[in-house]
Amino acid sequence: MPVPPARLAALIGDCVHNLRSALDHLATYLLEANGARPSPGTHFPIALTQDVFAHTISAFAPLPQQARDTLLAVQPFQLGSESADAHELWVLHQL
Repeated sequence: MPVPPARLAALIGDCVHNLRSALDHLATYLLEANGARPSPGTHFPIALTQDVFAHTISAFAPLPQQARDTLLAVQPFQLGSESADAHELWVLHQL
C-alpha cells in the first residue's frame, strides 16, 4: 500500500477542524438569535451520556424548546451505549 503524502494529514486535519468549528459557530449564532450572549467557551453540545448532555444544554436555556429538542435528538447517546462511540458527531468530537 502506498504511503499517502504528508500534506494529506494537514488537509484532513483542517477539514475536521472546520467541521467542528462550523458546529460551534452554529451554537453561538443560535444563542445570539435568541437574545442570549454566548460565552467564549460556547460550543455545540456533543455528549455520550444523558447526564453530560443535561449539564451542557443548560447553556442553551434561552433557545426555544424545539431547538433544544433538536440538539437532544442528534446526540450520540440516543443510539444507546453500544453504538454511541461510533456516532458521526462523537467521532468528529474525538478527532
